[in-house]
Amino acid sequence: MDANEELGLEEEVGLGLGLVVEVRRKERLFRDRCNPFDCPEDTFRQLYRLPKLSVLDICHEIGPFLRRQTKRSQAVQVPLQICITLNFFASGTFQYVLGQSFGLSQPTVSQVIKHVTRSIIRSMNRHITFPMDRESQILIQQQFFRKFQFPRIIGAIDGTHVAIKAPSVDEHVYVNRKSYHSINVQAICDSNLKFLDVVAKYPGSCHDSFILSNSTIGQRFQDGLIPNGLLIGDSGYPLREWLMVPINNPTTEDERNYNDMHASARNVIKHCFGVMKSRFRCIHRSGGNLQYSPKRCCEIIMAVAILHNMTIHIPLLPEEEIEIDLVEDDARQPQHVAGANAARQELIRQLAQ
Repeated sequence: MDANEELGLEEEVGLGLGLVVEVRRKERLFRDRCNPFDCPEDTFRQLYRLPKLSVLDICHEIGPFLRRQTKRSQAVQVPLQICITLNFFASGTFQYVLGQSFGLSQPTVSQVIKHVTRSIIRSMNRHITFPMDRESQILIQQQFFRKFQFPRIIGAIDGTHVAIKAPSVDEHVYVNRKSYHSINVQAICDSNLKFLDVVAKYPGSCHDSFILSNSTIGQRFQDGLIPNGLLIGDSGYPLREWLMVPINNPTTEDERNYNDMHASARNVIKHCFGVMKSRFRCIHRSGGNLQYSPKRCCEIIMAVAILHNMTIHIPLLPEEEIEIDLVEDDARQPQHVAGANAARQELIRQLAQ
């Protein structure tokens, strides 16, 4: 047996016609996966929006969820899976283009993004949790008061729209008031731009007040399970004893002062959305529409919100300009509940002292 036969590079194959044909097998070549960490730190930041050490921390946290048993000769390593997904989150690039960059097929890139996204969501309770203990609530209230002199605030609430492609089922319900298809995402944040609660499952036609009334956190406030704190929201929400909204037509100096202080404190949630969308362009209109089913889009939005909380301490790059939408929601809102206006008037009186 010669060397070629031993390596299996050549063999004689009978075709059943009295002929013997020599077939040369192609030697199997394994492409070396590119090492995403083998580049300068500034280039790495531009590609993935995060420094290398932060990405390694993410690898350490969700890596156990990504190490799957496989019969393939070369599985995609965990750091590469995470970098592929971060690059997609950072840019919204098409999967085919990502595959070309990393030497992988489009179907492989699709599976990688799906598995990493869902693995990040599995860590949600460690990173997005509304504080139910009194000590944590007092700390958030103190931080809001130090920054905005507005008492008892436990969170700022608002909605933001993430553009998606027109779905094949119930397409019309995803069209929002600005006439494009979207997911309406409700979120509550603290004064440090950290998300405390995120709801990403409703189509763009759903009003902010509807999402709040049907959310777990809205029900907790309504049931009196969070009795010592206030949410602040824009005029798209109804006035509640636990939810302070602006006065639509202020007539006194105290009411105008209340509106000014309310707007200053409330804008932290808009700033929070701006930071998240600036870092992760896949959910920004400049990155185009998310080209997935609504369910997959909601998963991507949740994963990005979790990553926002994990990386909020990292400054944005100079080119990551923050765009903040300060346009108020429409003033059409459900009827205020009895007693809510009295609660707001008492708060106005406190602010005037």
